[in-house]
Amino acid sequence: MEEDLVYKALVGIHIPITNYNEAFYVMAAFNLLNKVVKEKDKYNISYDFKKYIGDKIVEILNIENINVFLDKDVCYIKFLDYQFSFHNISYGEKLLEYKNSKKNIHQEWSQIRLQEKAFEIFEEAIRRMENE
Repeated sequence: MEEDLVYKALVGIHIPITNYNEAFYVMAAFNLLNKVVKEKDKYNISYDFKKYIGDKIVEILNIENINVFLDKDVCYIKFLDYQFSFHNISYGEKLLEYKNSKKNIHQEWSQIRLQEKAFEIFEEAIRRMENE
C-alpha cells in the first residue's frame, strides 16, 4: 500500500494545477516524497523531485485560500488546514519576482511537522481529488 502511494506521489507531482484541491494534492505528494527520500533502505528515490517544486509553486500563486511565503532558504505554503514547508528549493525568475513583491507576506512556521503524517495527508489529498 505504501509503495502504491509513493508511486502515485511520483506521478502526481507532474499534474497541472488549476485549483485548490490539485494544489493540495501536488504539495502533499512533494511532502510524502520528502519523507520517503530519507528512507533509502526502503525506497529507491533521489532528491531529483525537488527540482519541480519551484515550477509547481508558480502554478499556485494565484489560487484562492493558498498563501505562499518565500524566504531565503525556506518556502511556506499555507492551505486552510495545513502549512507545508520546503527547504532549499530553487527560485526561478517568476518566484524571485514574487519573493521581492508585496504579495510575499511573511508567515511563521506552524511548528507542525507534516512529514510525520505524510502518508495520511496524501491519502486525504487523493480523497479530495476523487470527490471533485
